[in-house]
Amino acid sequence: PKLTRSLRAGEGGCLARGVYRHRGVARLRAPGTTLRPIGRARVVVNGAIWVLGRARGARVVGLRLTTSDPVYSIPLKVQADDVTVARNTISGRRNTICVLVGSDRVAERTVIEENRISNCGRRGKFDHLLYISHTRDAVVRRNLLTRNPGGYAVHLYPDADHTLVVPSGSTARVQEVHALFLHLILDQVDAWAAGEGDA
Repeated sequence: PKLTRSLRAGEGGCLARGVYRHRGVARLRAPGTTLRPIGRARVVVNGAIWVLGRARGARVVGLRLTTSDPVYSIPLKVQADDVTVARNTISGRRNTICVLVGSDRVAERTVIEENRISNCGRRGKFDHLLYISHTRDAVVRRNLLTRNPGGYAVHLYPDADHTLVVPSGSTARVQEVHALFLHLILDQVDAWAAGEGDA
């Protein structure tokens, strides 16, 4: 938590190789901040990280995230707009959600890509690897989501408008999916305009 408290707008918190444990929550507060390893160092953060609403444009990159905290069991919560979560390995130490986006406010344009996320929902049905709760225009792509018998890999509920989940990082593939959605929306508008009711 000391490192995340010290970061000012636009600064990066670079962690040396090792295991970092904390109780409670480490909060990214300032806009444009980055939490990442130095070079290719293997860094494990054992404790909850929250990207608060005012940390617009924050990045969490290249870390191994988990938490053993008995109270704060979700390794990563994202509440800010324009946040990138990339190339991390994220897992749970008990039955929990691995990544929660938009629980306190609507988080816009979150990008979750190239992560390995596993072992969060061990039983039951409510503990998901990615819980995209209240978002606009989120993108989830090229993630490896495994070993989660207690919930969905990606759960979009209750308000995840315009979230795009694409199993490919290819720009052409993403544009193809965007075009498909555009055509579906236009078909609905045409049907509505033609008086076909709730098309």
